[in-house]
Amino acid sequence: MGERGQASVEWVGVVALIAALLAVVLALALPGDGVGAAVVRQIHRALCIVGGGVCDLDRRPCVLTSGTTRDRAHVTVFSLRVGRDELIVYERLSDGRVLVTYLGDTRFGIDVGAGVDAWLDAAGAHMSAGRSARAALMAAAGGGETWLFDDAFAADAGMAALSEGHDPPRGRRAEWIDRRGLGVELDASAGRGKASGALGLEAGMVSGTIVDERDGSRIHVLERGIQGEAVLSRKDDGAHGRGAADERISVRTDAAGRPLELAIVRTGELEGAFSLPDRVQSIAQELAGASQKGRRWVVEQRLDLTDPLNRQAALEYVEAIRLPTSRLGGETQALRDRIAASGVTETRTYGVAYEHNGGGRVSAGGGLRFGAGISDETEETRLLDARVLGPDGRWRARRDCLEPKVA
Repeated sequence: MGERGQASVEWVGVVALIAALLAVVLALALPGDGVGAAVVRQIHRALCIVGGGVCDLDRRPCVLTSGTTRDRAHVTVFSLRVGRDELIVYERLSDGRVLVTYLGDTRFGIDVGAGVDAWLDAAGAHMSAGRSARAALMAAAGGGETWLFDDAFAADAGMAALSEGHDPPRGRRAEWIDRRGLGVELDASAGRGKASGALGLEAGMVSGTIVDERDGSRIHVLERGIQGEAVLSRKDDGAHGRGAADERISVRTDAAGRPLELAIVRTGELEGAFSLPDRVQSIAQELAGASQKGRRWVVEQRLDLTDPLNRQAALEYVEAIRLPTSRLGGETQALRDRIAASGVTETRTYGVAYEHNGGGRVSAGGGLRFGAGISDETEETRLLDARVLGPDGRWRARRDCLEPKVA
């Protein structure tokens, strides 16, 4: 029995060696041939399957459209601020399924500043008065859940049931989400009547765990990012600018705790494309062109951690980003090399539309602050472009995402 098992292992090794040599030959013989690149990708996938790895990194469904609703409310007394932040995200995937995620965070912290301000958004009009400058240091704790539906019809019925406090009849709870974070908010405003101006900056870090109810796997997540917003208005016209850069690092483990996959997802708007990873520089100009107002780019890099070399490079990177001096996009050279050798890089560009449905804030104080605020915002996105780069070294369009099947 032992000899038979040893023979099987040796045979797998011979097959893997032959496949690797064939991949090299094809890559050299057919450098510009799409068929050759496809053969190389299939050989890489075959080797991955033989080795028991994570072999679908370049085949994950894309988010075609999404709708996000965010409600915020807070009250500040003697500079002590308490609030609630609720988020509902509706995502339609390229395989026809729909994900609905609910997140709710309780926020608490210290709010200091000087001045008096008030603003009101209602029926498409923005009015403000006063002058103020403030800073807030906030902690947050909360979580939520994600539901998976087979189609949009089931998702709509499921959301109606969830809004009434019932489990959806045609949905499956896919994930439990636990989150905690720390953030800093800075803003200043000045205005009177319908003429006003405001600047805001928000930076934060969130960590958490996502438990997949389907297979017991866990995703350990670290999110960090910065967002800026400027609003200038006068009478019936005005201007609004927004910029953002976010990074989400996650490690997925199986139910027994074995590392399976590393994912690094970076998103940006406006001038954020200047921080694109090295592997995307060959198409960076096209992505930067898509980063004008109303556009968002997403760069997602994934790596199979069942490979010992990949796992070691990922662990070094995870340790490095825990340092206070670490920056967004600062992966190690070892990790860059492993992603180039065996990882997957995917880019997606979305059209984005924002809408402030209403809200207002009033605050006053010098040093100690008093006030309250509430806001309701929605965001719609639509996929414009999707491409993927694998170990074959060639960018290709995600036709399965750009031309999804109609159910």
